[in-house]
This record gives sequence, C-alpha cells and structure tokens, in this order.
Amino acid sequence: HIRAYTQGRDLTCRWPGCTTPAHTCQLDHRIEYNNGGPTNPDNLVTLCQHHHNIKTDKRVHYIM
Repeated sequence: HIRAYTQGRDLTCRWPGCTTPAHTCQLDHRIEYNNGGPTNPDNLVTLCQHHHNIKTDKRVHYIM
C-alpha cells in the first residue's frame, strides 16, 4: 500500500526535470532507514535508478 500511494502521489521520479514514470522507480528513504528513517510516505519518494544512485552516493541531499 505504501508503494502504490507513493507512486500515485509522485507520478514520476522526484528529481527536478526527470520524467521517468514512478512505477519504474525505486522508493528512497529521505532519512535513511539505518539512521532511523521510517518507512512511510512522509519519508519516501520515488527516484529512478540514476538519481537514486546520486543520492545514495551522498552527492546530494534533498529537503521535502
């Protein structure tokens, strides 16, 4: 249910200008799960593989 809600809310990758459909994206924890980030829609966004890698590599940090 969380995945379906988040994909429906986001529609596409949340990276500015990216049009990759949300149903092909990964769910990303804005506050990382291992740092106490909850798995709920308030802490999740859809990111395509490319943009998820940029965030995971800590090249960016975003504010929701």
